[in-house]
Amino acid sequence: MLILNDVERKAKDVVARHFKKHRGPLDLETRFREDLGADSLDLIELLFEFEQELGVSIPDAAAADLRTIGDAVKYAERARL
Repeated sequence: MLILNDVERKAKDVVARHFKKHRGPLDLETRFREDLGADSLDLIELLFEFEQELGVSIPDAAAADLRTIGDAVKYAERARL
């Protein structure tokens, strides 16, 4: 079972790898669209990567609410309980 620090670290790793950024400046408030310039395809790919890396399923209804790294971490933590 992943603990919060593991979930946060893995989520940041996914985002850093996907957007080819250093993980250091990424925080829970980092917004996918506004801060990282994600388009619709990026968001779909990112959700798939989150599902694979964090071991959760993210339905479309929940995906629409994931706007920041923190949103993804909170969702993964709740989904794993």
